[in-house]
Amino acid sequence: MKSKNQLGLTLSLVLLSTTSAIAQPKPTTSPGLAPSPTILTQQQKELEKLQQEKEIRNTVQTEVDRAFNRTTTMLNILLVVLTAFPVLITIIALFFRHSIINQVLTQIKQDITNAKDDALQKLQKEMQEIKDKTISEAQNSVAQTKEEMEKLKDNAISKMNKDVSEVEKHKKKAIEQLNETFMKQREPENPKLLQSAENYFNQGNTLCLSDDYEGAIKLYDQAIQIQPFHEVYQNRGVALFFLDREEEALVSFNKAIELQPEFYQAWYSRGVALLKRMKDIYLFPGSLDLSEESQKQYQDAIKSFKKTIEIEPEYHRAWYDRAECYAIIQKGDLAIEDLKQAIQLNPEYKTQAKTNNYFDEIREDERFKKLIED
Repeated sequence: MKSKNQLGLTLSLVLLSTTSAIAQPKPTTSPGLAPSPTILTQQQKELEKLQQEKEIRNTVQTEVDRAFNRTTTMLNILLVVLTAFPVLITIIALFFRHSIINQVLTQIKQDITNAKDDALQKLQKEMQEIKDKTISEAQNSVAQTKEEMEKLKDNAISKMNKDVSEVEKHKKKAIEQLNETFMKQREPENPKLLQSAENYFNQGNTLCLSDDYEGAIKLYDQAIQIQPFHEVYQNRGVALFFLDREEEALVSFNKAIELQPEFYQAWYSRGVALLKRMKDIYLFPGSLDLSEESQKQYQDAIKSFKKTIEIEPEYHRAWYDRAECYAIIQKGDLAIEDLKQAIQLNPEYKTQAKTNNYFDEIREDERFKKLIED
């Protein structure tokens, strides 16, 4: 700005000087007088001086114009620069902003990718650990379950063998008792027929005691054709029972009861046949079927044992087997009461109950534990 003022001052001085020189009056030549040589030389010098001043003025003017133009150009450039500077700054800022945003986004994407990979690896590792642990636990569980099943199977087989042995002893005893009862109590209605029927009956008992159940059944059938009576139907049912033909055995037991409603052995045998049919399903705890039909079967067996006890209250096996029925259908109170009565009549049931799987439903009951204590 200071240079501009100085330039303007110089330009003003030059213009004033030029104006003063031009404004000076020209010398006049008097009419009739001829100019002298001196005057002409002086005028010539002044003209040259004016010419020089004019050239200087033109030169100065040219330089001034050139300097002015240069200054104007510089000012215009500066003005353009100053005008464009905020825009340039904005563009640069936007460029750097875009660049920074791209860098940030790239870094974020990289971080997300790394985090995703880390999480995926960690998840895969955890899933593999869980898988290995689950497989290991499953294998252990399967092995344990298999071992428990084997134990239960062995216990069930052992119990069934014990039951078979026990039934065999009671079978022989029952048949002997039936023979004695038949010989003592039966009054002959037709001596010939009775003697013939009795012979077939006794022969059948002999075969039954020898485990020839098929042969015994044939002889019992011959005795029935001659003279049907409740004892022969009872023993026929026993033979069928030991052949695992429970349905046919039940028909014989029912016929014996029909002929002699107070024949407690037939009632008991009927209950045992019904219970065995259900026990074939209930081989070990966990396979218990408590459907409506099964409940009805167990209740039917319980009714047979109840009738046996009503006729012969001292018949301990009826108490014990009814206790088994109650335990299986989860009527613990009744099961414990019947077991208690059976043990009072025959203390051997205390030992049997300890290993009897059918009492597993009440095994944790303190009253049951107390009953089987030595």
